[in-house]
Amino acid sequence: EELDCVMEEASTVQFGNQLRDVFANLLIYCRPADPPLFWQRHREKLVEDFMRAENAEAPTELMFNQALLYLKERFEQDELDLVKDFLLPAVREDLLPRSNVPRVVRDETSYDREALAQSLQGRVESLNN
Repeated sequence: EELDCVMEEASTVQFGNQLRDVFANLLIYCRPADPPLFWQRHREKLVEDFMRAENAEAPTELMFNQALLYLKERFEQDELDLVKDFLLPAVREDLLPRSNVPRVVRDETSYDREALAQSLQGRVESLNN
């Protein structure tokens, strides 16, 4: 229950990878009694950024798979395993994009170009005033 409160509170101020990092840290350092149930309770919050990027009203299996991939890579940094150590669903390889680009590069280059262009236009106009 306390860990659920932590996730609820974190979800009000953090988003995307930051929230997934909070979730991973709670699993690693606080060890909830039932990690699969903890995943089920919070998985929709962990994919809200993907939903927003896709203008989706409901999460998809692809979105959940992306979150699991992030968690898998995060756990591997600590030599832990998503399935063996936390009993979470395995990443579905058939849903992964065919790319050899490292996650860090994907994260740094996954932005909305249109939103950035609009933001830039507004800022440029304010410089001329």
